[in-house]
Amino acid sequence: FALGAAGVLGNYIPSNKLLSAALVCLAFTSFLKSTVTTPHAFAACQVLHAIFQSAGWPTCIKLIGTFVTENRGFIMGIWTTCQSLGGILGAVWATMAMGRYGWTWAYVYHIPIQLALSVVCYLYIVDDPNPAPAHSSKPADLGALEAASASAAIVERR
Repeated sequence: FALGAAGVLGNYIPSNKLLSAALVCLAFTSFLKSTVTTPHAFAACQVLHAIFQSAGWPTCIKLIGTFVTENRGFIMGIWTTCQSLGGILGAVWATMAMGRYGWTWAYVYHIPIQLALSVVCYLYIVDDPNPAPAHSSKPADLGALEAASASAAIVERR
C-alpha cells in the first residue's frame, strides 16, 4: 500500500485519475498474464498486478470516509459483503471461461469490464462532495451586494 493510494500518491493524485489508471494497468497486466509462457514472466506480471491492485481499497475507503458521515459501519458491512460476493462470482466466471475456452481466458474475459469501469471512475468520481466554485469575476454573494446597495440608496435619500 505504500506505493499505492495509501502512500504519497493518494494524497496528490485525484481519486478518479488514480482509480482509472489503476484499472487500465490491471487490464494491461491481465492481458500480459494471458500471453506469457514462462513461470518467471508470469510471476513478474502477477507482482505488477498486485501493485496496481493496491490502489483500489485505500482510495475507495478514502472516498467513503469523505462522503459517508453517518452509519459508516453499515456502509462498510455492505461494502465487505459485496467484496466477498464479487470474489466468489469472479472465481465462478473465471472457472467457466477457463473450462470453455482455455486457461488464458480466465485472465482475458474481464478486461473489457475493467476498461469500462475505468471510464466510469474517471468521469464520475469526485474527491469532495462540495467542490469549490470556479473562479468568477462576479461577486460570490449577490444577496449581500444587493443589501449593501439598498443601504447606500437609503443613506443617499436622507
